[in-house]
Order: sequence, then structure tokens, then C-alpha cells
Amino acid sequence: MQYQLHGRIPIPDAEPPIINAGNFQIEPLFLKMLSCTRYPPSELLQHYVVQYWTTTVEQTGDLLVIPDAFPELLFNYDTHFSTEVEGKTFNGMSGGLVGQFARSAIFNATRGGKTLWVKLQPWTLSLLFDTPAIEMNNRVVEAGELEDREFVQLVRTITSLDSVEKAIRRIEEFLIKRIYRVNPRKDLVSSVVQCIFRHKGRITIDALAAAHGVGSRHLQYQFRERIGFSPSYYRKEIRVKGISLLLARENLQSNVSLLAYDWGYTDQSHLNRDFKSIVQMTPFQYRKKILGEHISLMDLEVNNGDFYKR
Repeated sequence: MQYQLHGRIPIPDAEPPIINAGNFQIEPLFLKMLSCTRYPPSELLQHYVVQYWTTTVEQTGDLLVIPDAFPELLFNYDTHFSTEVEGKTFNGMSGGLVGQFARSAIFNATRGGKTLWVKLQPWTLSLLFDTPAIEMNNRVVEAGELEDREFVQLVRTITSLDSVEKAIRRIEEFLIKRIYRVNPRKDLVSSVVQCIFRHKGRITIDALAAAHGVGSRHLQYQFRERIGFSPSYYRKEIRVKGISLLLARENLQSNVSLLAYDWGYTDQSHLNRDFKSIVQMTPFQYRKKILGEHISLMDLEVNNGDFYKR
């Protein structure tokens, strides 16, 4: 079977990406440590891939990452970095995948390091590998650990190619072969994920089940199997991520109480608990750390497509 893989035009760094979160527009901050270029997927993969993007580390340091509910594949070019997640350290690798994170992580990046990332839609990872999604949570998994010869060979090939365009073409060939071997269709889980994002996490499990004509238990089982988290935790994570993007704005024209209300919290204390459980600090502490101490924030909002737009 022959696939038509479309040529792509990189999104220029000269026009900083802006992501809408609720009624607000977010301008990515603290990208001094990284330069980024983004590439859209071909038509066949638009339901499964958010985008491809390259990062080049401009200065050595730590990058604070707030989980955004999207898994990724990664391919490293002459770079070594380590990641601290849930108290565990994952050392640099030539390629692999980043599973769903339940809490914030620290990426230790080295100047000159270049990485090609593939930001997957949340439901795509389970179509690519036999390893259950839940086993990839809170992990940066090296290709060899997956015992997948095709993927290991892909990593070796990608890191030896001389252009991003060639690399993306090979990645798309791999993705199309894997995804379309199971005759995929827009299923329950992908529809539920998109519904959660449309409502900014402000929708109950019962309402989700009713909207899709299934029972709550069936929905929760299917969701956990494909995504690795329960739908309840997933709702919490995207709300915390959305709020963290707003808190990182230097010119934020709102307070935490109003943000809590806009994202469906009945009171600020509930938001504080949820935020601290994921970011490991309160909203106030987070904003002070980002803006007051100038810690670098790896703004994954530059890669979240339309999901953080209303």
C-alpha cells in the first residue's frame, strides 16, 4: 500500500505561537533556553498526531514541565538529558517515548542538544505499542525497553538522517503502518477526551457517559485502558495545566479566585489542593517561582494544538 505523505512547511519561530486558554491568550514565556520549530502532520495522521517539533537547547539548565495530558515520542541528536519524575531519574537516551505524567517533572538539558519530538493525541499511544498505557505513566521509556525491533530501528534511522523533513517522513511511514493495521476509527475514548477538553474539564463522569450512550463503569474502564489515567484524574490534569499557563503570564489580569471559578472550581482551596497535587506547589508559589526567580519553564503549550482553545 502506498501512502501520500504531504510535504510540510515549518511554523517559523519569528511568529511566537499563541494558545487560547478559556478567554485568555497565552504567549509562551521563558523560551530563552530553547529554540523551537513546529511541523504539522499529514492529513492521514491529523486525528492521531498533534504535531512534530524540534528543540535546540540554547543554554544548560533545568526545564520545569507541567504535564499537559499528551504523550510524546522523542528522538535525540547528539544530546544527553535526564528527567526527574516522581522522585525517579531517567537518564538521556537516543530515542523513546514520554508517557503521561501525573505530576510536574524536571528536564535537565545540555546546551547544543537537539531533539525531535512527536506530540501524539492522548489515544494514539495504545495503537502503537503492545505495552499497556498505564505501564508507561510517569516514565521516559527508552526504545529498547519496549522490545519493539521496528521502533528501535526507527530511532537508529532518524538520528542518522541529515534533515528534519526526511526524519518526519520516516516517522509518518512508521505511524501510518502501525495505526492503520488495526483499521482505526474515531472511537469512544478519543471522543471522550475531546469532550473533556471542550468543557475545560468541567464535566462529570456521569455526564460524559450519558453524552456517549454508555455506562459510567464501561467508560471509565475503556478510558483507563487507552489513556492510562482515570477520566477524573485526566479532567483534573488539564484544568491544572490550563491554569498554570495563565499563571505564567507576566500581564495576568485576574486573580487565583477568578481563575478557579473560570475553570470550574467552587472555591480556591479546592484549586490549591489539585494544583499542589500535580505541580507540587500552590498557584501562588508557582507564579512567584516562575516570575520572581526566573526559573525556565518549558512551555509545552506551544505544542498542544487546539486543545487549550475554547
